[in-house]
Amino acid sequence: MNLSQPTRRTIRTVVQTVLALAAGLPLIIDAVGIPQTAARVGLALVAFAVAGLALTLWQLANP
Repeated sequence: MNLSQPTRRTIRTVVQTVLALAAGLPLIIDAVGIPQTAARVGLALVAFAVAGLALTLWQLANP
C-alpha cells in the first residue's frame, strides 16, 4: 500500500488530533459535569459510528 504524501499528512494530522482530544477528554467531561457513565456510553457510540464510517469509506474506495 503506497500512500501519497498528502494522504500521509492528512492521516497523521487526524491521528494527532484524536490523540490530543483523547488526552484532554477527562478534563472536559469533569468541567462540563457529565456523569462518567453517560460519557462512556456516548464515547462508545461515537467510536462505533466512526468505525462504521471508516469501513464504509474504505469499501467505497476499494471496490
